[in-house]
Amino acid sequence: MKTSSTKGPPPRAHHVAWLVVGCVFAVLWGMPANAELISTADLNAGLARAAADLVADKTACDQWTGTPRDVCRERALAKERVTRAELVVASTGTRKAHDHLAAVKVDTAYDIARTQCNDKTGDAKHACTRQAQTLRIQGQADLKHHEHKSEGAVDKGRLNDDKPAAEKCDLLASGAAANCLPTTKPNKGGVKRAPPI
Repeated sequence: MKTSSTKGPPPRAHHVAWLVVGCVFAVLWGMPANAELISTADLNAGLARAAADLVADKTACDQWTGTPRDVCRERALAKERVTRAELVVASTGTRKAHDHLAAVKVDTAYDIARTQCNDKTGDAKHACTRQAQTLRIQGQADLKHHEHKSEGAVDKGRLNDDKPAAEKCDLLASGAAANCLPTTKPNKGGVKRAPPI
């Protein structure tokens, strides 16, 4: 059998890459806008279930030793962290909670990938670790891109109401930003003008 002279990523690196990309896209689309939020009682029950599942999953990992046990425990911890973040999203439905969930998924995928590298040595371990770091950086960049895209969105001619007027104007194109501050916040007496610089 003929071997190739080019070195590729470790065999599991492709799985990790798809896991990170899948996690990012799954969170970016989030819950449907008309989804109902869960109650505080349901949130607390879900958090208690997640904690109990973590203990059970970690106990099940004790049947292995070394790196397989470490990977199993890392997966159990990742499952619990993601479940907690999903419950917060389900109870609040805020953009911040969605962003946190996406960040948790990227971080846990990285933690699992990094732990899988522990049974390798030398160049293989170095390549595996660099691949995991590259995927984490790529996932974080995708998250930041999505955050900036959603912050800069203009909805039906109105800017996001949760930003101060100056920040809202900074998100607009230069021509529109020049005329933004005087018309950002109308009041009873007319238009509120920006203070002189």
